[in-house]
Amino acid sequence: MDLAYTICAVAGSVVLLTQLALTLFGGDGFGDHDGAGHIDFDSGHMDVSSGMPDDTETGEDYLEASSESFWAFEMLSFRALAALFAFFGLGGLAAREAGSGPYPTFLVAALAGVLAMVLVAWLMRLLLNLRSEGTVSMGSALGAQGVVYLTIPGEKQGPGKVTVTVQNRTMEYEAVTGGDPLPTGTQIEVVDIVGPNTVEVERVV
Repeated sequence: MDLAYTICAVAGSVVLLTQLALTLFGGDGFGDHDGAGHIDFDSGHMDVSSGMPDDTETGEDYLEASSESFWAFEMLSFRALAALFAFFGLGGLAAREAGSGPYPTFLVAALAGVLAMVLVAWLMRLLLNLRSEGTVSMGSALGAQGVVYLTIPGEKQGPGKVTVTVQNRTMEYEAVTGGDPLPTGTQIEVVDIVGPNTVEVERVV
């Protein structure tokens, strides 16, 4: 088992340190978020779901689910798994050095690995929150007013596009409406959030 602990410690540490270096110097961390979703800090929205919420899900429910999905995803991310293996190996080697038997050593190693994985996932979530403080959240778009610049089909038959002012910034979103079609130039108000970058709007009377 000593060899297994050593391999885990060395391999996990190398990968974890490489990930940290890539993160600090602007790398993508081996595409840590490819495939399952992405965090887009420039466009002002978070997309951690490959699909749209169903008709019964409100905008607030969607945002809460997105946050929970990101947390679950980060727990299984490359960084978190690298930390798991690294500290599993380091914990095992430390326990063996202290003279522990095989089973106590394995328990110490497993506990160290799990704690490290949770800590790394928590730190990445904290980093996300810090980085997103200066961006516009989708929740802030509720009640915002703007203008249609790409015609929106009626009865939610498809999306158009709108620009709205949110937190003193002009944002562009895909938009649907449940009423009549809204032609370009129509003044609108956001009444719901129905997707990661999609809002429902109504004509401003």
